[in-house]
Amino acid sequence: MVKDVSPGSGNGNPQQFVEFSNSLVFWGPGGLWKSDGTESGTLKMVDVTGNIASLVNAGGTLFFAGGANTVLMKSNLTPEGTKSILNSSPGMGVNSAVPMTNSSLIYAIGNTVYLRSAASPAGLTTNPGFELWKCINAADTGIFVSDIYPGSGSSNPGNFTLSNGNLFFSATTPATGTEFYAIPVGGGIPAATTWTGAISTAWEDGGNWTNGVPGATTVVTIPGSMPRYPVINTNTSVKSLTTQPGASVTLADGVIILLK
Repeated sequence: MVKDVSPGSGNGNPQQFVEFSNSLVFWGPGGLWKSDGTESGTLKMVDVTGNIASLVNAGGTLFFAGGANTVLMKSNLTPEGTKSILNSSPGMGVNSAVPMTNSSLIYAIGNTVYLRSAASPAGLTTNPGFELWKCINAADTGIFVSDIYPGSGSSNPGNFTLSNGNLFFSATTPATGTEFYAIPVGGGIPAATTWTGAISTAWEDGGNWTNGVPGATTVVTIPGSMPRYPVINTNTSVKSLTTQPGASVTLADGVIILLK
C-alpha cells in the first residue's frame, strides 16, 4: 500500500487516476490528491465538495465534473486555480444521471474538452437541454457546439471517441432515436506540437507535448536528447512526423500511425 488515505478501517476509495505534471492525480477523500508513489508524497491538494467524475488532463489542465452542483470544473491542482466553468449560475451542469456505454462524461482532445452539458448559451432565450459543448483549457467559459435535439429537449451526446480528425459520439432525438454522429474537431487539435516526455512515454497524454496531443492535422516533432520517447498505444493519424537524430517512436503491438 502506498498510503492509507482514509486512516483506519474505512475505505479511502481512490479513483479517477490521471497523470499530471510528473505525478498521479486522483479523486480521494474530500477532493483532489496527488502522489509520486511514496507515502510522504501522497497528499490532498484541493478540497472539492461532493464527488468527482470524468477527471481528464487536457493539455496540462485538469477538467472534471464536480462540486455541490456537479458542474464542469478546471484545476491546476491549487486551491486558487480550481474553479467552475461559468456560463450560468451555478455553472455548466454535467449530466451524470443518463447512463453511457463508456464511463467518461468529459473527453479531452489536445487542449480542449468536449462534454454534454446544460447551460444557457449567449443569444438563446431557452436553455437547450443537455447538448454538446466544448471548453479550451485557457478559457473560463464553455463554447456551445450543437443543439442536436432543437429546442429545450436533451440529445444527451456521449460515448465520445476521436478518430481521423473527427469526434464520434452517440446522441438521441425523437425523430431518429439514438444514432451515430461525428463532427470535425480540427479546432481542438494543435497545428504543431513537439514531444517533451515530461510525464511519461504515453503519446496520448497532453502533458508530454508542448501544445497538446497531436491529431490528424498536426505537424509533430520528436527532438533528440529527450528523457524518454513516445509509445503509441492506439491507432492515430498526424499530418507529418519528424524524428530528429537520436529520437524514436515505438508502436505497441498491432498499432498503426497514418501520415496525412
